[in-house]
Amino acid sequence: MKQQKEALEQESVTGFFEADMQFHIQLVSHIANGELNNLFGTYMYRMRNLALHSLYVPGRMEKAYQEHLEIFENMKQGDMIQTYESIVYHMESPRDISIDED
Repeated sequence: MKQQKEALEQESVTGFFEADMQFHIQLVSHIANGELNNLFGTYMYRMRNLALHSLYVPGRMEKAYQEHLEIFENMKQGDMIQTYESIVYHMESPRDISIDED
């Protein structure tokens, strides 16, 4: 989270992107669900492409950071229902962003 905040303050999309990917990798690893791990690994390339492009949309870095904070806080509090709901929200949040993939 610290690296994401620093990249956000520096308005570094690439820095935020790298910290964002590390957050997702650590989150999936922490959950320790083999099926989720496999699914995440399968879609990692596509997720990287979509995430990088979406972070250039004005305000998306800040929104993603706030969503990550909410996920992290819910996990720290041990609230699995809120954790799940905040993860689903985070996954659905960028779906309306128009991204042209080459």
